[in-house]
Amino acid sequence: MRKTLLILNICAYIASLIWLYKIRDFEPLISSILTLAGLIGFVVTKPNKEKDKIVMKQKAGKKSRQYQSGGDMTINN
Repeated sequence: MRKTLLILNICAYIASLIWLYKIRDFEPLISSILTLAGLIGFVVTKPNKEKDKIVMKQKAGKKSRQYQSGGDMTINN
């Protein structure tokens, strides 16, 4: 997925450069600058790997019951 987004971002940058070459105006210039900034930001940032490492921790006192669930939970005493 990340490779596809990178390829699309590069294509958008190339298209904006061609547009700037054909029509020398502020709108293609702004488009080229913004797509270049987006490309640099995309390359510099790293994907978030923390989503794959979910750890559930729970602490309780002595003589207590602990319940851990991944969703909604109802406890009747």
